[in-house]
Amino acid sequence: MKTTAETAVPHAKPAVDEKDMPLWAVLLIFWGAFAAAVAMTAALNPDLFVRQDPDSLMRLVQVRDLVAGQRWFDLMQYRLDPPEGSLMHWSRVIDAPVAALVMLGNLLGIGEAFALTVWPLVLLLGLMAGVMLSATALAGRTAAVPALILSLVFLDPLLFFLPNDIDHHNAQYALLALLLAAALRLGERSVYAAALGAGAALMLGIGLEMLPYVAIFAGIVALRWAFRTLEGRDAVYFGAAFATLPAVFYLAGGSPAAPLACDSLSWAFALPAAVGGFGLVALAATLRERGGPALRVAGAGAAGAAGLAALLAVAPQCLSGPYGALSNELKVWLSTVTEAQPIFEYAARRPVAAITTLGSPAAALAVVLAQVWRGPPQRRMAWAVPLVLLGTALALGFYQVRTLPYANVAAIAVLGAWLAELAARSGMTTLRSRAAMPVVAGFLVACPLVHLAIGSAAVGALSLATGGRLAPPERPEPPEAHGLSNAERECLGPASASLLAQVPRGQVLAPVFFGPAVLMLSPHSVVAAPYHRAGGAILDADHATLRPPAAARAIVQARGVDYVALCATSRESAVVAHKAPDGLLADLLSGAAPAWLEPVPADEPTSLRLWRVVD
Repeated sequence: MKTTAETAVPHAKPAVDEKDMPLWAVLLIFWGAFAAAVAMTAALNPDLFVRQDPDSLMRLVQVRDLVAGQRWFDLMQYRLDPPEGSLMHWSRVIDAPVAALVMLGNLLGIGEAFALTVWPLVLLLGLMAGVMLSATALAGRTAAVPALILSLVFLDPLLFFLPNDIDHHNAQYALLALLLAAALRLGERSVYAAALGAGAALMLGIGLEMLPYVAIFAGIVALRWAFRTLEGRDAVYFGAAFATLPAVFYLAGGSPAAPLACDSLSWAFALPAAVGGFGLVALAATLRERGGPALRVAGAGAAGAAGLAALLAVAPQCLSGPYGALSNELKVWLSTVTEAQPIFEYAARRPVAAITTLGSPAAALAVVLAQVWRGPPQRRMAWAVPLVLLGTALALGFYQVRTLPYANVAAIAVLGAWLAELAARSGMTTLRSRAAMPVVAGFLVACPLVHLAIGSAAVGALSLATGGRLAPPERPEPPEAHGLSNAERECLGPASASLLAQVPRGQVLAPVFFGPAVLMLSPHSVVAAPYHRAGGAILDADHATLRPPAAARAIVQARGVDYVALCATSRESAVVAHKAPDGLLADLLSGAAPAWLEPVPADEPTSLRLWRVVD
């Protein structure tokens, strides 16, 4: 059987010239140069990469608790929503490697900084390897360099791989790129089918937002087996890995306290995966070389239906989604989170960012549509894989914009392959030759930085031409904090930790998205953080900051709050104050604290503001 790279592109050169540098060496040169620059910058200027990312801060809190001795299967965050605490919907899949790097950093004498720098860069290596292997599967080894270059200029998702970002999203982006490469190489070696099944299971183990992409990869394997473009042995390898590993990941790192959870990997998803995966194994092993496409498609459909029936049998409530059991008020609150907004709302508020994020995936979508439309059958089959991924990620953007980085990941591979084809067709040998003009033009079309410039110019011109009537809505801006470092400006530096350490351990009421920062900076507890399982706490904290001081005091007393804290220069504080100018937070920002709050003075300059609750 011919490989994808041999059949997808006529001019691709599958054989490797002895003078050609191995692809792994090309990858390490690009990644190594970037990683060394980032690591050196982080060492010389640690504040440069500090940012208010609640999920990364909460992940660090979870890792610290694990390193300090919290039981492996105990996923409670006891300092969130006290006194009971809150069961987190994350697994230990990401906690484990980060904790290992923290302990290694402790041995080296550099502590958490080692893990916070190394882990995102290791994941970046996975992303770059995935897009390089995907691009070369589509257009041969000459696509490696264009794909690697693009991986370092796509700000979305590149910004998720900088130091301090230890949330799970970057791991999912890297996995998607690697699984795309495996899907494009199905049929070359059986190991790719097994890796695709294992990777799909790992995606579920990290977070259920990847369910649509897992379904796509499973569908690709099933359909290729049904139409005899994939051997039964490969279908068996994929099915066996996908059937067994979700249960393994749940048993190894999930919470026994949530065996049928709809918002994290549990038996509600591991059992359907086992039914569907083993169903495919049984079909492939039984039919072998028998049966036409119709019979095989029907069999694969039956296996999928059996998996859905298993979900209905064990957890029918999960059909309403991960947030199905939440109150309507909490669902309204969640809809205000930027990453949970549909693209048309996001574009209305941040048109330049929307243009930048959508520009390259739109160009990639045009490229794959053209390839699928005009290519020979084998070529169409290869390019149809990124087409489905791109189309799905873009379509899901109409539900939530958090899916758009996945579209950009697929776009990097597609556009890298396209640039290699442009170079081959034009006969380009150097960038100085006239033949390079189509490639340079193609790079400008592919590059998100160009879309950023175009979007900024277009929005600015439209606003100017209409006298500001069609300008994007203004967002509340945080006040300036003159003379403070970036870390102090964002209330995450040592001065902020010092202020929180001045008072005895207690419970802190803070704006919801600042809750993880308080947990990371101090041993205090917090009323709320932006995690839906603590929905009642989220609403209490939201109401307390938005309502007038008298109403806020009732919530403070009911919750047993000891302190009120806020970051005076954060956008969150500015947004809350703008939304409720008569609310408690707005009063505190203006310096008009109620009599039941006593300010705690800071010994060092910081934007963190802290008040002690008094009778």
